[in-house]
Amino acid sequence: MDNWMNRVTTNESNNLDEYLEKLQSRDSDTRESAVIKLGKLGDKSAVPALLELLNKDREIGVRTKAAIALGKIKDKSAAPALLKVLMEDKSADVRSQAVLALGEIEDSSAAPALLKVLTEEKTEILRQNAAIALGKIKDKSAAPALLKVLMEDKSADVRSQAVLALGEIKDTTSGLALFKVLMEEKEDPLRRNAAIALGKMKDKAAIAPLSKALVDDKCVEVRSEAALALGEIGDRTSLSALLGILVEKKDEDSVRLSCAIGLGKMKDKSAVPALLKILMEDQSSDIRSYAASSLAEIGDKSAVPALLNVLMDDLSSQVRISAIVALSKIGDRSVAAALLGVMTEDENPDVRESAAEALKTMKMRASR
Repeated sequence: MDNWMNRVTTNESNNLDEYLEKLQSRDSDTRESAVIKLGKLGDKSAVPALLELLNKDREIGVRTKAAIALGKIKDKSAAPALLKVLMEDKSADVRSQAVLALGEIEDSSAAPALLKVLTEEKTEILRQNAAIALGKIKDKSAAPALLKVLMEDKSADVRSQAVLALGEIKDTTSGLALFKVLMEEKEDPLRRNAAIALGKMKDKAAIAPLSKALVDDKCVEVRSEAALALGEIGDRTSLSALLGILVEKKDEDSVRLSCAIGLGKMKDKSAVPALLKILMEDQSSDIRSYAASSLAEIGDKSAVPALLNVLMDDLSSQVRISAIVALSKIGDRSVAAALLGVMTEDENPDVRESAAEALKTMKMRASR
């Protein structure tokens, strides 16, 4: 094991040296390629060289990729240089990626500059990315400005990102504004993002508007996100709405699938009978698969016999794999024989591999 780890470390070090050397190339495409690879490598020792390119390279593409790479490496020492570029670089592309990089680094000291971009910048993509970055930083002092942008910005895309940022910040004082967006906004993406944001906040006051959106909204994506949000909030009062759509097939499969996922997130055992019925009878393999996953999340051992039946009989390899994962989470040693049989006999290699991984996981858990 030590020799293997040493080889990996040596290879990464060699790659780092190679990429750093290519940053000196006169060919801009070579420099861009090396910058991208350094970002993927994620080694903080590359930060000084990337900052040099960010500040001085003549090519917009190289400077843009340097900003992206610094965001991936997430070293806070890069924040001052990124802020300088944000204020001074003449390229909107470079400045835009500097904004996103500051969000990835999650340095709260960047919040004032990002708020200025959000509220004063004329270029739409910069305002949009500033909202994204503020959401990643999760500084609650940004909430008033994000609310103002939500209400006043002329760009639906900027407003939409402001909604998501409010959800990431989890500022519950924004709830009423988000309720209004969910119930009254004409733009589908804004209503969808309002549902996502309310789910992240986990505020029980959102249950009523989300339940209404689940049933009444004309957009499938909004109804799907409302179901997921209700699952995130996790209150039992939402069970009947989610179960009704899932079991009675009152909506598109994508919405029913979200209801199944939402029930898993709630982890309420009273949903088990309905999920078992879906697992055994639903015509959609995707929904059967997610029913198995939700049963795993709930963790009720009464689901084991049905999961074993599905493992042996379901024609969908996707459903059989989900059953394997569920059995490995909630089953005991009694399911090992069935998993061993699948590992050696199932016609699908992915199913066999999943069974092997499940047995390995169960063995490790038993040895603790």
